[in-house]
Amino acid sequence: MRPDRVREGRRWLDQAIRDLDDARFCIGGQRFSLGCFVAQQAAEKALKAFLYVASPEDPWGHSVDEERYLVLGMSDRRRLVVAAFAERPPRTRLISARPATRVEQRTYEEEPGKTAE
Repeated sequence: MRPDRVREGRRWLDQAIRDLDDARFCIGGQRFSLGCFVAQQAAEKALKAFLYVASPEDPWGHSVDEERYLVLGMSDRRRLVVAAFAERPPRTRLISARPATRVEQRTYEEEPGKTAE
């Protein structure tokens, strides 16, 4: 049974508003990184709320059945990075890239060819 689209959109918007309030609380406590993350989550939920009402298709985001891979590599500036990606032939979808953690750096240095965990 499909949910009522307006009601479901309102549910997502209410959660986005609560998340934005939580983000403000974090920023007020000088927890800036967490505040930014929670604010970004609020924005995604608000967008999902809009899509529930405005689009005939369900606005699903992260694919749970999609195989994702991590790879360690050196950037052109000699920085070790971790990239997450998925294969969607004929394309490769880059999901994220970030600096490697210390544990990942050790793995890269001690076990060449091993993938990130």
